[in-house]
Parts: sequence; C-alpha cells; structure tokens
Amino acid sequence: MGKKLYVWSRAVFAASGGFMFGYDIGAINGVKDMDGFRQTFNLSYSDGNETAQCEDDVEASAVLGLIVAILSIGAIPGVLLGGVLSDWIGRKKSITVGAAIYGVGGILQTGAVHISMIYLGRFTAGFGTG
Repeated sequence: MGKKLYVWSRAVFAASGGFMFGYDIGAINGVKDMDGFRQTFNLSYSDGNETAQCEDDVEASAVLGLIVAILSIGAIPGVLLGGVLSDWIGRKKSITVGAAIYGVGGILQTGAVHISMIYLGRFTAGFGTG
C-alpha cells in the first residue's frame, strides 16, 4: 500500500467516528418522536395525551432532551480516559475496547424496557465513542 493511500485510509477511518456520532444523534431524534417509543416508555404522546410518568409536555421534553444529550455526556469521561487507556494498552486495542463498549451501549438501548435502560445505554455508547 502506498504512503498516500495509507494516510487517506487512516483519515477516513478516523473521520468515520465523527460520522457515526452524528448519525447516532440524528437517529435517536427520529426514534424519540415515534408514537410507539413514547407509548413504550410512558412519555406524553405527540397528540397531547398525558401518561403517568410525565405530568406535562415540558417534563416529557426534558426527558427526551436528556435521552439525546446523554450520549455527549457519556463521551466526556470516555475522552478523558481514552488517552490513558491508549498509552497503557496501545492504540489498536483501545479502539477495540471503545468499539466493544459502544456495542454494549447499543445492546442496552435495543433491549430497553424502562427509560433508565435507555439512559444507561446512551451513556455507555457515549463512553465508548469518547
């Protein structure tokens, strides 16, 4: 492999992390507006009906906003520990560990039956992204 191709392939690989982070934020924005998601997690529906967990639309908006933001919140400790982990076990292994942690976060979000599992899954995925 030529040096130029090597550099470009590494740049594309590094940029894909940012792409996936943005894709995840965009995907959760679509999911949080689905009526099925709101019914499953007892959030107020898009037609204004209220349920037991959220007393009004302001509270539901706060919960939905936290679902989106907690990925970025989880990335903060991931970024802070990423360099230390990379120095300790090496760059390639630290990328593998981050991907595994991100995968665990995805599994938690997919299997969520309560809003706290969504929070934990989003935080874990953010930690892995960081």
